[in-house]
Amino acid sequence: MARKKIICLANSRKLQKHCVAGKDSDGNWIRLVNPGGSELALEDIINERGEQPKLLETWEIEVIRNEPLYYQPENWVIDSRYYWKKSEEPIGINFRKLRDRPWTLFGDEVDYLTKEDL
Repeated sequence: MARKKIICLANSRKLQKHCVAGKDSDGNWIRLVNPGGSELALEDIINERGEQPKLLETWEIEVIRNEPLYYQPENWVIDSRYYWKKSEEPIGINFRKLRDRPWTLFGDEVDYLTKEDL
């Protein structure tokens, strides 16, 4: 078991389930999931006060293992026995590491842009 500390960059809902993701201090994406890559229930993502992650907050989460899927290599399975912990300490990330530069995300549509444009 390990602990991941992330800055929350997503907490979206679909069909009463949550997708929570963020970046760690090295700028790596972390997507928190149940086994098999499935979404999380509200009770999976709250702290002892019933709060859930909001954008740009820092949270500590107990995880069991990295469980990458070929289209979601950032997946980490949570240990649902533990509450998530909202951290008052900043994650200590250089905010430039929050910015992604996926040159191939949009295929040929952005070939005319230079790195300086992004």
